[in-house]
Order: sequence, then C-alpha cells, then structure tokens
Amino acid sequence: MKDIIAVTNLKKTYKVLQRRDGLIGTFKDLISRNYNSVDVVDNINFNVKRGEIVGFLGPNGAGKSTTIKMLTGVLKPTDGICRVNDFDPFKDRKKYVKEIGVVMGQRTQLWWDLPVIESYKLLKVIYDISDEVYHGNLKIFEELLGLKELYYKPVRNLSLGQRMLCDIAASLLHDPKIIFLDEPTIGLDVSIKYRIRELIKKMNQVRNTTIILTSHDIGDIESLAERIVLINKGKLFFDGKSDEFCKTFSNTKNIEFSIGDTDDSTEKELNEILIRLNRKNGKIPKLATDNGQDYTCAVNTEEYEISELVEALIKRFTIRDINIGAVSLEVILKQVYERESL
Repeated sequence: MKDIIAVTNLKKTYKVLQRRDGLIGTFKDLISRNYNSVDVVDNINFNVKRGEIVGFLGPNGAGKSTTIKMLTGVLKPTDGICRVNDFDPFKDRKKYVKEIGVVMGQRTQLWWDLPVIESYKLLKVIYDISDEVYHGNLKIFEELLGLKELYYKPVRNLSLGQRMLCDIAASLLHDPKIIFLDEPTIGLDVSIKYRIRELIKKMNQVRNTTIILTSHDIGDIESLAERIVLINKGKLFFDGKSDEFCKTFSNTKNIEFSIGDTDDSTEKELNEILIRLNRKNGKIPKLATDNGQDYTCAVNTEEYEISELVEALIKRFTIRDINIGAVSLEVILKQVYERESL
C-alpha cells in the first residue's frame, strides 16, 4: 500500500532570545542580542500508509503540535523533507489544503453568527464539493452525530460539545484523504466523545480516510489508533503497532483481589507483604480500595515475582477472587514518560 505521508529528517528550529538580567542588561539587549537555537522537532522520520489511523503521542512540549503544523503546511520546516499525498505542504499549500481536514483543539472553522447549515453550504462552495458527496456526508453525520437538530442554530449558541461535533463534521465534509485531529475530544463529556470516535471509525472504513490523531485522552488512542508514533523532546522515540508498544514498555501487571476476612490491620499487613517481597527494595506499589475488601495494585515484574506474591496473599488471607492482567495504555505511557524524564 502506498505511503500517503513520508517524513525524512524533518526538523524545526527556533531562535530563542537569551535575555540579560537587570536594567543594564535590558539596554544591552536593545543594542546586541544573543540567541540560542532550540530544536523543537529534531530529525524525525516516519511514513504513514493510506487508510491508517495513527496515534501521534508525547508529553506537553514534545513537538507534537509543531510536527502537525508542518504536516498541514502552517509552518515551514527548517530542514528535511515532508511529502503528504505527493504535495509539499508548505510550498503547495493552496492545492494541498483541499486534500486534508484539520481540527485543532477548540478552534472553530465555522462562522460564528451563521447557522451551522449555512457554514456547511459555504464550505461546499469553497471546496467545490459535488452535490452527491455533500449530501452523502451530511447523511452520515446525521445518522452518527444527530446533527440535523443543530443545523439551524447559530454557532455562537452551541455548547462546546455540539460545536466540536459540527467542527469535526465540517473537516470531513469535502472527503479529505487525510484528517489531522489535535486534541479533538478535549473537555467533552463521555457521550460526545463516543459519537466522535464512531464518526472517525466510520469515515476511515467507508472513505479509507487516513487519520493522524494527537490526544492526551488515552481513550481516544485505545479505541481508534492501530499504530503509535511517540516523540520525546522532538526526537522519534517509538513507532509501531499499539500492542507492540504495550509489550515493549510494560513491565507491570495489574493485580485485583478480594479478601474475605478483613479488619483494621489488613492494609498494614498487605503493605508489609509488599515490602518483604520486593526484590530490589524499590518503590512499593500503592494499594487502592473503596471498601476495605476489594484491592487493586500495579506491580512491577522486575521487582516482584508474581507467583510469590500470590502465594503470600493466599497463605495469609482468605482470598475470594484474584485476577492478574495487563495494565492500561495510560499507565504504560505514564511509566515511559517518567522513565525517560520526558
């Protein structure tokens, strides 16, 4: 399958003024200035095939949004090659923007004082969308998002969730080959998030739309992304399938157990077991419980032998139920960020 995005040694460098202290330093800065170069994106390489859904991840300040802005043609790269659907996003921007859809957080592309449907009609003209594509996509939006009841409301009267639904629909209205979603569900309730995710899945299946998704909501990544690209301080840190990421970086097991004979000393005794069996005298995992009987803890397999821990629990307590499983992607990402001091 052909690559729709090809990024080679992509780099973005900013000059940052080094300000001198005090009043005298301020006057010196007016005459001569010293700058430091900061590589926000530092020689990253990756390719994306048509129809892929890619989670583009990293902590705040990692360079995610800067990379997205270069891929969408908003920023010019300092160096490197960036080709998206055979276009140079910055040089060919006028032609290129007809091929993509972009949603950047809570920034709207709708006209504030117009009803939603009028904004859509304007976008139809701007993107030269055929009647067949326009009405076909509106039908999908109505079925999955329930947009019909919002068509005649001015954008300024919509709630945040309603406006985000309409914005994401607007970005998909012209059948873009690629859509860039930067924090599309930030600040939204669970039901709105679900509807947005279902729309993204539908457009990917029906139109083979390529999706590049950046989000701090791990639910978006777990439910949508087949692949994860993780950057660390502007450098590529991981690129692979989501399950490969979990296998590569997770050395933690989640243990859930229920105790039948609890008393005031139960939690103290559990912590004593965790301290005693820790092979590296490392950080003791925290116990979580709502009722003093059902417990959960995330255990590092480099510090604990799981079979020993289970045996110690069974010997000391009446264990009614126990379950050992993988931790969530959110927990794994947190561990990776902490390990690499991101």
